[in-house]
Amino acid sequence: TGIEYFEHKQFSISTDLYYYTSGGKYSKEELSNTHYLFSGPSKISMQCLSLGNAFNYYPLNNKFKLQLSLGPKIDYILTPDKNIPMPMIEKSRGLRKFNYGYTASVGLYYKLKKNEVGLDMRYLGRFLKLADQKLSYNQMYYFLGAVTSDHIVMVSLSYRFRFK
Repeated sequence: TGIEYFEHKQFSISTDLYYYTSGGKYSKEELSNTHYLFSGPSKISMQCLSLGNAFNYYPLNNKFKLQLSLGPKIDYILTPDKNIPMPMIEKSRGLRKFNYGYTASVGLYYKLKKNEVGLDMRYLGRFLKLADQKLSYNQMYYFLGAVTSDHIVMVSLSYRFRFK
């Protein structure tokens, strides 16, 4: 969901709130490599909430509207640590609950009388890795590490209401 304001013929600013599920699976190399200690399911899933602002530019703004957007965002992982099956990550240095990054998108919209219908593709990038715990060793034990990142691409069909 989102709101658009400071609208002009060629640009606007928007604030968006996203709720999405992100996840993945371990690669075949990770599962078969004897240097990795694997003790969990092969797939991981988590729910995230993301709040972002974007500067929107309209190179085409007639009956069809082309929108290019770019802006900062903040992410928060809603899934509790105990539900994320990554036992190799210590609680104190585990997944980053808060992260920051950027949103980049391109959308094509068709203007109706007052409203718009459109298709948009969005990339949610993060500046920090989701987890970045290096393998460490003391004289008695190895402490397992994990380095992970994600790439979120959203495709959405939208209907925009105008409240003017």
